[in-house]
Amino acid sequence: MALFALLPQSVLRDGRALTEAVRRRLPQKARVLGVDGFGVRVRGKPQGVLLGGERGQGLPLLVLQVEEKDPKAVQSALRPLVQALGVEVLVSDDLGASPAVAEDLGLSHQVCSFSLLRWADRALRRLRLQVPEG
Repeated sequence: MALFALLPQSVLRDGRALTEAVRRRLPQKARVLGVDGFGVRVRGKPQGVLLGGERGQGLPLLVLQVEEKDPKAVQSALRPLVQALGVEVLVSDDLGASPAVAEDLGLSHQVCSFSLLRWADRALRRLRLQVPEG
């Protein structure tokens, strides 16, 4: 019985320690912020999620419930982080609202090189079907 009485305090203490450890690792400045949005299903309903990370060391900075296609929502969600960390460049897949959000927040925008390579590969595959061999 004593173990169950201690469990909530232990969980609370461990949760606080983990939060503090994460805070110590987070950068005070992040010149470049990478973001990517995707959809998930929560209780059968589609839900937008936005992930963000610092591009220097690859540290995760945010996971937000926001629809990537809604520029105002993305802008509102990112503004406090951008201001707090001194972000200058937003890196994204160039889909959705990211270019407009970067402009509204006064940031430079860069397209993720992985996304560019993926799009180029898809385009080449389509062209191969249209061009005869030889």
